[in-house]
Amino acid sequence: MSRAIDGLLTDYETGRLSRRDLVLTLAALAAAPMPSAAQSPALRPRSLNHVSLIVSDVDRSVAFYQRVFGLGVKSKQTGGVNLAVGDAFLGIYQSRRSIARTRTTSACSSRT
Repeated sequence: MSRAIDGLLTDYETGRLSRRDLVLTLAALAAAPMPSAAQSPALRPRSLNHVSLIVSDVDRSVAFYQRVFGLGVKSKQTGGVNLAVGDAFLGIYQSRRSIARTRTTSACSSRT
């Protein structure tokens, strides 16, 4: 699966794949069943706290993720919005540059 994700990211970074298509494809990959011959992972996280995205237009990005995934606002803060994803959240924050591509900046997990 990591090879598929690497390919998707390469296509997105080179402009051959839109952000919308990237997100929808990643969601489909995450929902797909794993083959039975898959290696057991070295780390088995039990939860994901958050993922943060730096975007050029917070309002437009929030509207997109709310429309596509039905996410509600968990909290607002200066320069960004956190959308609720169960107990976790998707943080969407304004880029310091006026023209920026959306990119993942952090992801945190817990083994508890």
